[in-house]
Amino acid sequence: MTENLTAEKESKSTKVTGQCAFPNCKSAEDRGGYCIGHAKMFAGAKVKEPPKPIAKESPKRAKENRKYRKEVGKALESDPRCHINSPVCTGEAEGMNHKQKRSPNNISKKSNQEHSCNACNNYVEANPVWAKENGHQVSRFAKNADQEFLTEDQIEALPEEIYIEGNVKTFEVVINNNKLFPAKSLSVRRHSETFMWGNPSVGSLQLSLAILLEYLPAEQALWLYKKFEKKVVCTWRFTSIEETVTLKETIKELIHQK
Repeated sequence: MTENLTAEKESKSTKVTGQCAFPNCKSAEDRGGYCIGHAKMFAGAKVKEPPKPIAKESPKRAKENRKYRKEVGKALESDPRCHINSPVCTGEAEGMNHKQKRSPNNISKKSNQEHSCNACNNYVEANPVWAKENGHQVSRFAKNADQEFLTEDQIEALPEEIYIEGNVKTFEVVINNNKLFPAKSLSVRRHSETFMWGNPSVGSLQLSLAILLEYLPAEQALWLYKKFEKKVVCTWRFTSIEETVTLKETIKELIHQK
């Protein structure tokens, strides 16, 4: 026993720096002077470091949130009215309702925000059917997730009716006595250089887009023109036409259409 202890002492005294202290072990030192294997027997229990707390938000997200709160504060200062006007509305906006659930892509998108009191914000969350029917909520999985939403002011600025004439021989279209040319719509999305109506076709898609571009920004027109084609343009007879379109009412229906 004495010889073993002596040998161990001699081994420690001649121990190579960075090498396990156990006699004849040449493994690298890990903890308490011993290698991984011998440390389990001779170095005692390994003291675990307390886990580092997980940050609630990354520095980048914290910066974005500070910017967002500042923008919201300015917006509410310039217009303190609640824009939702639900049955429980208190009248004064206290924050923003996001029509589509907040994400890094849309948190600062003004077209996705509307001034809201806390009561209306809670009402929208608790009554999704009412919220969707009134344009205050959009599915986060909606195909039009990347499109701009129409504000109430934009909708109210639309004409109630427009008068459209179409010549089936020349495929020329006139809106409120002004000839409609394909060039503007072709620069946004190209389906056909010739307008068509009366049935689903590339020509009817081009006409639908061209009509909406007369009254809506391009991104919003792109969001709605396929629905407009199906609801309006495809229902016309494939002859020369004279049609009155209730534009404002139609746009409202298309926005809320699933």
